[in-house]
Amino acid sequence: MPDMAEALSIYFDQIGIDVEIVSVEFSVVRNQFRNKLDNEFLYPLRSSRRPLQQQIRVHNLPAPFGVGHFYESDFIVEKYDELTQTLDLVERDRIFREIGDHKFNNFASMPLHWLYIQMAVNPEIVAEYNFPGTAGWNFSHMETIKAVPQ
Repeated sequence: MPDMAEALSIYFDQIGIDVEIVSVEFSVVRNQFRNKLDNEFLYPLRSSRRPLQQQIRVHNLPAPFGVGHFYESDFIVEKYDELTQTLDLVERDRIFREIGDHKFNNFASMPLHWLYIQMAVNPEIVAEYNFPGTAGWNFSHMETIKAVPQ
């Protein structure tokens, strides 16, 4: 992530935004965003792709539901309540789009990049590895690795 921060700081510099890169343990960052003390700085979000409803609950609802507090608004709370009251796919799609439009119009996030996890394995050693795709910041599901029979 430090290399990514440096690369992104060049982009910000080119549009006139001064950047100070501060490298800290993630526990410091986590404490800041959980206590809503993370205004006026950016940090990379280590996250996996989750269903939209879960993303909204975790990142955009106030405590006790949300844990990230990345962007909160009464509008999103109201729409999330509507979302939990229906299973109609057309209605859910409408609500998700309203939440998405609200977040976009209020600059709730800056999706600058998505770094996919990639792995190379020796097929003479590893017969199979069922990896679910993106897992945020590390490899998981190691118990699904199957060795080539000897």
